[in-house]
Amino acid sequence: MTNEADRIPAEADWALLRPGCGPGFSAVLIIAFIVTRVVGGPQWLAITLVVLTSMSIGGGLGFLVSLYAIGMLVHATWGTWWLLLPVALLIIRPHRVITTRAAAPFDHARLWRHARKLHTQAIRSKRLDKVKASVSVFRQVVAVTPLTHPDRPKYLITLCDALILLANSVDDVELVEEAVRVGRDAIRLTAPDDPSRTTYLAVLARALTILYTRNRDEEVLEEAVRWVREVLSSAPGDDGSKVGELPDLAFPLYLWFELTGDWTIQKELVRITRAVLAATDREDPMRIERMANLVAALATEDSRSANTAALEEAIAVGREAVASADVRADRPLRAMCFANLSTALQMLGRRTGDVAVLREAVEFSRRAVDATLDDDPGLGRRLAALSAALQRLGERDDDEQVWEEAARVGRRALAILPGNSTERSLVSVPLVNALLHLGLAEEAHEVLGRSVAIVGQPAARRIAALRMAADLELRAGDLRQAKAKVELAVTLIPRVASPRLDWANRGDQASALTGLATTAAAVFVAAGEPNRAVELLEQTRGIVLADLLDTRGSLTAVRATDAKLARKFAAVGKAIERAEDPDERAELNRRWTELLARIRELPGHADFLLTPLIAQLRGEAREGPIVYVTAHRESGHGLILVDDPDQPVRVVKLPEFTHETAAEQADLLRDARRTASASNRTAAERVAAQEKMLRVLGWLWDAVTEPILAELGHDATPPAGEPWPRVWWCPVGITASLPLHAAGQHTRRSGDTVLDRVVSSYTPTIRALGHARASGRASRSPSMLIVAVPDAPDSPPLVGVTREAELLQELFPNAVRLPHPTHDDVAEALGRHRIAHLACHGVADLSAPAESRLLLHDHLDRPLSVATIARLRLEHCELAYLSACSTTDTTRWHADEATHITTAFQLAGYRSVIGTLWPINDHAATVVAADFYTRLAGDTDVAATALHHTIRRHRDRYPRLPTQWAAYLHTGT
Repeated sequence: MTNEADRIPAEADWALLRPGCGPGFSAVLIIAFIVTRVVGGPQWLAITLVVLTSMSIGGGLGFLVSLYAIGMLVHATWGTWWLLLPVALLIIRPHRVITTRAAAPFDHARLWRHARKLHTQAIRSKRLDKVKASVSVFRQVVAVTPLTHPDRPKYLITLCDALILLANSVDDVELVEEAVRVGRDAIRLTAPDDPSRTTYLAVLARALTILYTRNRDEEVLEEAVRWVREVLSSAPGDDGSKVGELPDLAFPLYLWFELTGDWTIQKELVRITRAVLAATDREDPMRIERMANLVAALATEDSRSANTAALEEAIAVGREAVASADVRADRPLRAMCFANLSTALQMLGRRTGDVAVLREAVEFSRRAVDATLDDDPGLGRRLAALSAALQRLGERDDDEQVWEEAARVGRRALAILPGNSTERSLVSVPLVNALLHLGLAEEAHEVLGRSVAIVGQPAARRIAALRMAADLELRAGDLRQAKAKVELAVTLIPRVASPRLDWANRGDQASALTGLATTAAAVFVAAGEPNRAVELLEQTRGIVLADLLDTRGSLTAVRATDAKLARKFAAVGKAIERAEDPDERAELNRRWTELLARIRELPGHADFLLTPLIAQLRGEAREGPIVYVTAHRESGHGLILVDDPDQPVRVVKLPEFTHETAAEQADLLRDARRTASASNRTAAERVAAQEKMLRVLGWLWDAVTEPILAELGHDATPPAGEPWPRVWWCPVGITASLPLHAAGQHTRRSGDTVLDRVVSSYTPTIRALGHARASGRASRSPSMLIVAVPDAPDSPPLVGVTREAELLQELFPNAVRLPHPTHDDVAEALGRHRIAHLACHGVADLSAPAESRLLLHDHLDRPLSVATIARLRLEHCELAYLSACSTTDTTRWHADEATHITTAFQLAGYRSVIGTLWPINDHAATVVAADFYTRLAGDTDVAATALHHTIRRHRDRYPRLPTQWAAYLHTGT
């Protein structure tokens, strides 16, 4: 039986013998030359014999021809017969090597070193023939190395590395798949404690990443990220500086962030790219590329940041990279530097509105395109980025030539990108916007049609294209196609917010759906299907909120059928909310889905946790109408849900309430509110700002709330002694930035205000309202928790908070006041009291809404954030009064997910929550709280009514100071 190591292919023989026989040929040539000079004979004969002998070493036909030719030469020149002796020795020697090689141990290391030499030459020269040669020899090394050989993992990983280089040179996906296979084999054969394992993992991660870019298989990228994290966890040095030795670690993380939207990965990405750059010598040719990578990471971090620190760093590093690239980088690297700097400049220009910055961004994007070779696969992406930069400039500059260039560049990008390329979706949105601006709706419709057909693109990107396409169909009057596109978009929603992510990250992902709910409502209202419009408003908003409510849903009916299954389902639901590891969370979600399927198989539970249809939704309107308010491109709508089986939804058209107008008014309100509360403004400026706020509230009454209340028949203030009607507002998208409950002509004293007609409450979704109502009531006597923090570290003192707490203790002598409130103290105490009053600073983090928080004494180390509060599971908690600033404030992109402190307390278990839309006056907060609790008299069922009359009274005192009273709102039952 022949051992695998004894089977040496011809290529391997040649590679071994060729360098060894060189001195033999030289010796024959020298000896032949000396002897012919002494003895005599033709000197050309010696050289000819050497050449012919070299032909004979290959064996086969060449060997026979060489022997025949040598014999003829010897016969013709018999006087030099002595030459036969060295020639015979030379011919015999290689065959002796070949025949004895089989019996000797095979020199794997020697062949591997030769392959490494070829690989190094291939990297330096970038010659395809040398790349192929190195791969060929590496394959031979692996083929002849026994499975148990200690160096086999090393040989496999170097083959993997060579295959990656070759695959990138010829764009062959089969080579990448082979690289992944051998890389996985190398890891399987490597011990966990082997020092080389981290290097091997980095190479395999690179191969997996390249494979993902070819086939878009999420599991492949997930594996790459898993190996990257193992490398990082084992890298020496607490500061991660050793990561600089493994520069390819950042890219798979960047792709994973793009795919999942997990912001924890993005922070990791910035750390790694910084460490890689810090570990790179200033003269290292790789430094330019690593600076460009850091620019990309920082720009991504700043995309949701409220400040521009990361963005400013990105631009500074980007300029340094460009300056270096102009001097000593090739075209592809220069293009990369130009493109990344352009991205950072675009973001700064979009945030500041600075046209000069946007123009510079366009210029660098043009340079990126110019530096990209025509056959470069990235040319289409660079053109798409230029089209987007031009679109953003056009929106600010209003230059028709800019829009025309944006359309022209976008068309060129589409012409270059393959028809099934997922990158085509990158250019679709900016191109469509440019075409619509130029009045080319038909072409825009065609572009979107091709974009929505690309199945493999990220779900969020496809949903955006479907939403735009539905808008175009609606504008063209093709309601059948518009409805079909909306329904298709809805089926893709589960793919947007990955269950691997925690609640905060999933909320960020769901923000990509912004605008879909409004479009869905507009389409189905136009189609005469308002019931379906309301169903879709529930399905396209509060996506993550609904999932959390599902894990906390009532299992009473299920327990009656299968108590054990109900317990398992509840336990997994709790575990999901506690899980911090993404892999653990994914596994728990898989088990939860399996248990959910088993519950739905039980008799009578087929619709358990399914999205409710209109028949179930209208039941939540039994205590008063629920009003969805939407602002679309051409008109807004009020969709009034009532408990009427024949006509559950009534539609009020709001022609003045367009999305553009609503956004303008929301910006006016925010700017005026900031000026009115700014201590560095003059009294006249603050008074003028209050008047601007009142004008916005007046417009909101005329455009939105008055027509809706008129439809409901609430056209006057209820007579004294009569119960007040209630309305639950459910604002959609940009509408959430406007205080519907405070709309009205307050200075006229005519009763033309919402405050003078109805008691207002809010709910993020109808399902959330149902969840609040299903929360168990406490049977015990009222108990109150007071959390007062007038002096939180690193924050201005709140003088009124101490007085506010003292007043509450006078009203509730048995109230418990925490002496020094901290995160753990408050989290533990909340569940022991029906009512919680929290008087402290509130911070609305508009860059990361899930990190909005209440400032306790240890907030610098353990913030009581939205994510923390929402994870609490409190029972029999009825009212949370948040006497803090901006507890209901969020961005318009997160409005439909209701990611703010007020909703977090509702999720925690409170039936009613009092919150604020913006910062509140310290003195006013004390007055409002005292008046509210006096009216409440311990009955939390009347919380909405008590707040209504409290705010109405405060408004009557200060009708021209809306900052004093308009911020307060009630959410829940």
